[in-house]
Amino acid sequence: SPELRGLLRTHGWWVRHAGATQPCLLSHPETGCESLQLYCFSRTLSAVAHQAYLEVRASERPDLPYVESIPYDGPLDFPITLVSPDGSRRFELPRKQALEFYRAIFSTTSLLFWQDSDILLFDNLLYGHMRFPGPPPRKLHAIFADEIDTRGWAPADAPECVRAGALARAPSSTELVLAQAGAGGRVWLLRVLECLPDCLFEPAGRLFWVDGGGYATKKRREEGVRGRRVMAADGAGGQLAPAQEDNDQAELLPMSKV
Repeated sequence: SPELRGLLRTHGWWVRHAGATQPCLLSHPETGCESLQLYCFSRTLSAVAHQAYLEVRASERPDLPYVESIPYDGPLDFPITLVSPDGSRRFELPRKQALEFYRAIFSTTSLLFWQDSDILLFDNLLYGHMRFPGPPPRKLHAIFADEIDTRGWAPADAPECVRAGALARAPSSTELVLAQAGAGGRVWLLRVLECLPDCLFEPAGRLFWVDGGGYATKKRREEGVRGRRVMAADGAGGQLAPAQEDNDQAELLPMSKV
């Protein structure tokens, strides 16, 4: 709605786990297209997202598969928090507008049905990504790429809180994701493990990434997710980018991430 779009344009987005104010909207450096920047999944937000998904499926997108719930067992637990234009106040986006936000995402979702040997390349500034539930095992493969500080890609009319936030020191996406991996996220340890042959790398991965706590969970252990040699994060956004096996479903969301 014009009201929600205006709110996102005139306010900043507070990223609590990074301690930084980000723009809610991004202006693509090549096309000039605007996209959403808000990272929208956490334990706090999963119920709101699921309600919006069911509403969109019932009214607009019957082609979307039924999803019983949107479980999020990651470490993040926060609402969508906006920052006033002058940076003096933070407030939680009301539930009504959060539902509208998610409905906009799910109503414009494109589905991709994975096949063997598929490789998907897409512009992660214009699109976000998530997956639907699929049968285990699920393997995560990702690579550290050059990081992009999206705070510098705010629209020309971004509020003062966003412009000031772009000058503040904040941890990189890589630092944040590695911190979630616990002991397995220490860069020196990654470098050492890279030198191991595969027969030793896999049990070491289980120790530091799966069985060793950190970001791993009981559910993930039950699914048999294994630590792999290519164990890293999407530098553009700092989220783990999934690569599923079998004919698992994934969806692309027209929104950018942190």
